[in-house]
Amino acid sequence: MVSISFSAEVGRLLGASLVAYADRKDVVALALPGGGLEVASEAARVLRVPLDVIVVRRLIPPGTGVAVGAVAGGMAIINEGLIGRLRLQSSAIAALAAVERWKGLRQETAFRDGRAALPLRGKTVLLIDDGRADASDLAAALRAARKERPARLVMAFPAAAGFSCDLFAAMADELVTCESVSSTLPPAPHAIEREAV
Repeated sequence: MVSISFSAEVGRLLGASLVAYADRKDVVALALPGGGLEVASEAARVLRVPLDVIVVRRLIPPGTGVAVGAVAGGMAIINEGLIGRLRLQSSAIAALAAVERWKGLRQETAFRDGRAALPLRGKTVLLIDDGRADASDLAAALRAARKERPARLVMAFPAAAGFSCDLFAAMADELVTCESVSSTLPPAPHAIEREAV
């Protein structure tokens, strides 16, 4: 587990890498709860910009152990090809997505402590993560944020996060990484699992 002080340091370093966005009224920092929330919170504090959350819930049908999609920001992103290969019923996936959408929105409400979601339309959105989220979770978060029509969508994470920047280059308007975090960042859980296989 990554310590809170380490997460705060990563957040400060990412905040320094995002200094061009400091003190701007048109900027919103967006965090994935978990390690990403601590990092984004510190980065938002450094930048003096408001912070909001986006919860990603994986769609894992019972008995499969495989994510066939995700729900983020109330939006379902489904891998139809995988559903076909696993011979799953679309109606079962739709029901699962409805449950996970409800759980995700409930979690977002709890994280916001009753406050309304910050508007993203026309804003510069900084999606900040600690680099330990699964790449598919980040992709779902980016797609959900893009649906809100921000003026600019920036993704920021430590450089050694364990996934290819190419994956996100087409989804974000800008990628910001922090090289100085790379050498001390523990491997992401998904990277450890891949190595063990």
